[in-house]
Amino acid sequence: MSLRETLERICSSADPQNEESAKFQVIAPILQALGWDTSNGEQALFEYSVGGKKGGRVDIALKHKGRIVAFEVPPVGWTRGLCGLV
Repeated sequence: MSLRETLERICSSADPQNEESAKFQVIAPILQALGWDTSNGEQALFEYSVGGKKGGRVDIALKHKGRIVAFEVPPVGWTRGLCGLV
């Protein structure tokens, strides 16, 4: 499925009700449309530990060629803004 088709499907669905739902109803499908394998745990990691003494976590980390990019899912309600881009 193309990125445009994925975004159209997301925009035609109900808004996720919480952060966890947003990860799997919005973020994971977008990552998959961009070519990331969200199911193998080697490329896309959910609730990734960033270590340290405080034991922090990030919502999603993407791994590629030894590098990691980590990001947080925004608060609920942001998907309508995303839909304005389609």
